[in-house]
Amino acid sequence: MNGKSKIIERILSDADSKCAEISAAAQLRAEQTVAQADSKIAQEKQALTERLQNQAQDIVKNKLANAALDARKYKLECKQNLIASCYDKALERLVKSTDAEYKKIISDLLNKFAEDGESVCIADKDADVITQRFLDGVGKDLTLSDKRINATGGVVIEGNGYDKDLTFEALVSYAKADTEATVAELLFGEDK
Repeated sequence: MNGKSKIIERILSDADSKCAEISAAAQLRAEQTVAQADSKIAQEKQALTERLQNQAQDIVKNKLANAALDARKYKLECKQNLIASCYDKALERLVKSTDAEYKKIISDLLNKFAEDGESVCIADKDADVITQRFLDGVGKDLTLSDKRINATGGVVIEGNGYDKDLTFEALVSYAKADTEATVAELLFGEDK
């Protein structure tokens, strides 16, 4: 039995040796797998960090660009408001003209734009200033219309199938369309 014991002992010894060898190989593979996973995690962490930094930079750039755009919009709005106030003041000055100045303005408008046979519509507030007698003094065959206009000043000239809006609001609007770029140049030294 001695021989059997030796064989069994040898088989057990070989098995222990083989088991230790397999265990060592498995331990080595486990360590390599962990090392590879740690390396891959480090690479992914680095890539993620770079991507987040790039995104943060993009967000900051976009915020700065939006802030600059908002500042330009605000500056433009302020300039437009200033230009609009110039035209508002021009309208206010027309409205606040004296009776003599007002008659001169209306007379000049009628001489320039009216034609014989047309009728002139006025605002209710001008009924004492612009009369048929005033129109007769203009030197054209004009008739004072019974129609009234809703305006702060000026007139509307009516002909056969057409009218000419010469209210102060319309005149200032026409002037604005023609002169806004020049006014912007004068105010700001640049085109609007």
